[in-house]
Amino acid sequence: MNKKGIALGFLVTLILGLLIFGSTAFFFSRCFRLSDKGLESYEALVENIQAMEKKVEGEIEAHILIMDKETALIGFTKESELVQFDASIGGDSYFERPAQCAENKSCLCLCREGFGDKELFDAWNIEVICETSILCNSFENIDFPSKISSEDFGLAHPQSYEFRGGFMFTRKRHGFTTIPKMEIGTREKAIYLERYKEGVALCFDPPCFKQDIS
Repeated sequence: MNKKGIALGFLVTLILGLLIFGSTAFFFSRCFRLSDKGLESYEALVENIQAMEKKVEGEIEAHILIMDKETALIGFTKESELVQFDASIGGDSYFERPAQCAENKSCLCLCREGFGDKELFDAWNIEVICETSILCNSFENIDFPSKISSEDFGLAHPQSYEFRGGFMFTRKRHGFTTIPKMEIGTREKAIYLERYKEGVALCFDPPCFKQDIS
């Protein structure tokens, strides 16, 4: 084979390799990377929560929440070390406060990848983790309710439930999770913010306080 043939063969092989690599990288980025819109929606939600500090009690603002599959939102009160999910019949779970949350401040976290139940050591109280990537923002002058009922939160679940120390919900593609989750086919959903005393409550069916909570 002459030098031109060798060079042409090398060039074809190089082009094919780049095409295969590019296609593979694009596929995995689509599967596992948080989309720009999902990240922008989280950042806008953080700004809207901060803006609620200037609202009067009982005032409600709507936010269009965009969530990618396999992601989750977790909120912590200023004093909570974990968010506890208590179901009416078994299936309780909890999520520990991450190091990214500032001490003595409320905190909102976006699990960008790797959200799910940890290996089952206690089937009655399951630890939920964000194994791969989590992004958190802390609030100094805003707190979340210390208890939230399923009626107030407004996100469907097979059983009635209560959050203590914050809240958490997910949009899972597949697999089992004990906590409330958005419908698989729903990427966009309205979430509501309500000013209450020294804090802000988030819910999917306003008003966020169908009964008094503290």
